Amino acid sequence: MKKSQRWTRTLLLAFLSAAYLVLFLRVLFPVYDEGIIVCGAKRIVEGEIPYRDFFECIAPGSFYLLAGWFKLLGISFKTVRISLLLTGILSVILIDTISRKLFSSLPINEDNENNLKKKDFQKINSELQIFDFNYLPALYALIFGIPFWVCASHHWDSNLFTFLTTFLFLRAIESGKSVHFFLVGITTALTGAFMQQKGPILLHSELFVLVIIWFRSKQNMRKNLISVASLFGGFALVGIFIGVYFFLNNGLSDLIFNLVEFPITNYNHLNKVPYGFAFWEFLVPFWLDIASILFPTPLAEMFTGIIISPLIFLSALPLLCLLLIFINYRYAKSGTLTNWNFLACLILGAELWASEMQRRDYFHILFAAPLLFTAICYLLSSLREVFPKSLKAIKIFLISSALLCGFFNALPAFSVTHKVNSRQGIIRTSKVEPILDFLLKNCKENEEVFIYPYSPMLYFLGNVKNPTRYSVLTYGFHTDEQINEAISTLERKKAHYILFNSSMDATWLKGTFLNYTPPPKEKQLIERFIEREYKLQSRCGDYRILVHR
Repeated sequence: MKKSQRWTRTLLLAFLSAAYLVLFLRVLFPVYDEGIIVCGAKRIVEGEIPYRDFFECIAPGSFYLLAGWFKLLGISFKTVRISLLLTGILSVILIDTISRKLFSSLPINEDNENNLKKKDFQKINSELQIFDFNYLPALYALIFGIPFWVCASHHWDSNLFTFLTTFLFLRAIESGKSVHFFLVGITTALTGAFMQQKGPILLHSELFVLVIIWFRSKQNMRKNLISVASLFGGFALVGIFIGVYFFLNNGLSDLIFNLVEFPITNYNHLNKVPYGFAFWEFLVPFWLDIASILFPTPLAEMFTGIIISPLIFLSALPLLCLLLIFINYRYAKSGTLTNWNFLACLILGAELWASEMQRRDYFHILFAAPLLFTAICYLLSSLREVFPKSLKAIKIFLISSALLCGFFNALPAFSVTHKVNSRQGIIRTSKVEPILDFLLKNCKENEEVFIYPYSPMLYFLGNVKNPTRYSVLTYGFHTDEQINEAISTLERKKAHYILFNSSMDATWLKGTFLNYTPPPKEKQLIERFIEREYKLQSRCGDYRILVHR
C-alpha cells in the first residue's frame, strides 16, 4: 500500500470513528467507575496526590492524563469526553496500523509462489490482501470498544498504550535497533502506569517473543543482549521516575499499598465472577428488549441471536486461536506460524487477554480482545487459498453481524434528548436525575457532601467535595480500619448533607460482586454512624437526604 493510500485510509478511519463515537460520548451513561477517574483527576488539579491524599487501587496514569487535559482545556464534562474521544480514535488507528503491518507480511502458498514469476506473484498477493480480513480488527475495535463501556477508564487508556507498544515492538523487531527497544521499554512501563499488571505482563511477553526469534534465527548474542538491556532500560527509567515522584511527595508507601498489597488481599477476591458474567444476565436481555420493540417474539429472538453472534465469537477467542493454529499447521504450508510479526501479535494479544482476566465478566473480555482478534483475522486470511468459499462466508457474516450490532447499540444513545445543566457543563442522560437537581439547588460549590456508598460522578457534576479519602466505601472491599478512618473524618468535618443511595443496597452489590457478603447489622458501622449523627430530611429518587443533627 502506497504512503498516500495509507494516509487516506487513516484519515477516513479517524473521521468515521469520531462520527460513530460522538453518538455515545454525548451521553452520560450510568457507569459509576467513570466518577472515580474524573474525581481523582480533579483532586490532582487541586493539588492532591493520589494514594497519599485520596484512596484508589487504580494506577495513577489515568488520573494524571485526565488532569493534564483539565489543565489544558478546563475542568468540565466536555473535556472528559474529548479525552475519551481521542483515546478511542487513536486506539482504532493503532489497531488498524498493526493489522496492516501484520497483513503486509502475509505469505502466499509456497507451492504457488514457486510457479509464478515475481511480478505475477506480487500482483496476486496484492489482490489477495483485498480479500483478507485486514480491516476487520479496526471495525471490531470501534464497535465493540468504547460504545460498550462509555466512560473515562484506565482500561481504555492502558489499551491505547498497549497498542502503541505493540506497534513499536514490531518496528523494533524489524529494525533491530537498540533505540527502538528503548522506546518499547518506555511505552511498556507507561502501560503499567495506567494498569499496574499490564506493564510487567507486557514486558514478559516481549522477552518471550525475543527469545523465540533469537533461538530460531540464531542472531548475534551481543546484539541480543544490547536489545534486552535497552528494553529494560526504558522500562526502568519510567519506573524510577514514578517512584522518585511519589517518594518526594511522601506517597511511595501509599502507592505500594494501594497498587500491590490491597488488590491482592481485598479486591481480587471480591471481584471474582464466572467467565462471561453479564452476557446472559444483562447484554442478551438488553438486545432482546430492543428487538422485541421491532419484531414479534420468534423474529426478535432470531434477530437477537444474529446480533450477539460476534460477541460470542469474541468470548471464544482463545479456543478459536488454538483451533486456527492447528488448521494452519495442517493445511497452510506457507510459513504463517513462523512470521515474527504474527508471533509477536499473538503472544502480546494472549498476555493482554490474561491481564484483563482479574474480573472475567463480559466487559473485561471486550477490553482484552483487540490484539488476539487481530491475530485470528491473520490466521483466517492465511487459509484463503485452502477454504476460499468458507472464508468469504465467515467474513460476510462477521461484518454484517458487527454492523447490525453497532447500529442497534447506537439507537438508545441516539434517542437520548434529556439535557441537564450541571456545574461542569450540559450533560445528556436517558432519565431525569433529581438528586443532581437537589445538589445544584441546595449545595454551594466546593461544599463538603458525603455520597454513600457509590456515586462518585455526582461529586464532579455538582462540583462538591468529598470530605473523606474514599470515592467509594463498601464493606468487604475496604478494611475495617479504612471504614473507621472515613467515619472519624466525617465526625470531625461534620458535613451538613449525606446522600444515601438506597438502590445500591446489599442486593445490588451482591448482583455486581458475587462474593460480596453484607456484614451483620451490628457491624454496619457506617449506617450506625449515620443513624446516630444524621436525620432524614427527605427522599429524592433513589436517595435519602440526611442532614446533620
